[in-house]
Amino acid sequence: MKIPGLHHAETWLRRWRDRWIEQRHVPRYLSIDMLWSKLAVEGYVLVRKCGDHRIAFDPSDQVIGRALILNGDWQRGDSERAIGFLSANGMLAPDGVFVDVGANIGTQSVYASLSGRFARVLALEPSPAEFELLGINVRLNGLTGTVDCRQVAVGAKASSMALALNAVNRGDHRLVEEPGANCVAVNVLPLDAILEGEGIDAAEVGLVWIDVQGHEPQVCEGMPRVLAAGVPLVIEFNVEDYGEAGTRAFAGHLAQHYDQFVDIADESLVVRRVPDLAMLPRVADVLVFRSAARCS
Repeated sequence: MKIPGLHHAETWLRRWRDRWIEQRHVPRYLSIDMLWSKLAVEGYVLVRKCGDHRIAFDPSDQVIGRALILNGDWQRGDSERAIGFLSANGMLAPDGVFVDVGANIGTQSVYASLSGRFARVLALEPSPAEFELLGINVRLNGLTGTVDCRQVAVGAKASSMALALNAVNRGDHRLVEEPGANCVAVNVLPLDAILEGEGIDAAEVGLVWIDVQGHEPQVCEGMPRVLAAGVPLVIEFNVEDYGEAGTRAFAGHLAQHYDQFVDIADESLVVRRVPDLAMLPRVADVLVFRSAARCS
C-alpha cells in the first residue's frame, strides 16, 4: 500500500491535485471528490493526523473515510462518553480489557488505548482490507504492545460465513448466509471461545464494543460468560435490521443480564431501562450496563 503522510489532508489533496493536473493537462476545476476517487482507484491509503494520533483509511470509503477527512475522528465522542460514564459511576475496573467486535480500521481500539483506562485491547475484524488497515493504525500509533488484532468474525457458533463487502461504505460489510457477488469467506467464532483462546477471563473484560451491522444478537448469543459477568456493552442497536420481533427478542435477551442503558450519542446520557430498547425508533449506539442495585 502507498501511504502518503498528511498533516492537513485537504491541503495535501489540493497540492496533489495541482501536480496531477499539471502532469495530465486536465481542467483545474477537478473536485476533491473526483481526486478522492482517483486516489482510491490507484490504491492509495490516506493518513490523517488527528491531534493525539493518526489514522490510515481507504479514500474510497464515503462514510468513515469522509468523516475522518472532514472532522478528524469517527465517533470519538461516543467512545469518550461511554468510557467517561462508566468511570464516573465506578463501573470500569482499572487495567481491564477492551474488546472491539467489528473493529474495522481500528478507530475505537485506538481511542480506547488513548483513554488510558485499559491494559489491553483485543480488536476483531474479518474483512481482509480493513484488517490490514487496522494493523497499520496500531503500528502508526505505537500500540503494538497494547492492541492485539485477530482476523475473525464473531457470532453465535463456530462456522464459516460469507462477508458481503460494501465498496462505498466500508463500515457496512455484512455477514450473510448465502454468498453472492463481492463476498469473501470468513471464519466465525463465538466471543467466549475467542477470549478463552486468548487467556482472558470474562471478569477481566472492562468493556465490549459491538458494531457488526445487524449481527449483534448473534454476537451476544455466543458470549454467555461475558453476559453472566455483567460486562458493560456498547452496541449499535439496529432496530431497522432486527425487525420488530427480532428487536423484542434481543432486548429481552439483554434484560436477563442488564437493567439499564444510555444512548451515548446523546450528551445528556439519560438512563433508561433495558426493556425500553425495544421501543427505540431508530438505530442507536447504546451503552448497556448493570446498575448498582442489580449488582448487589
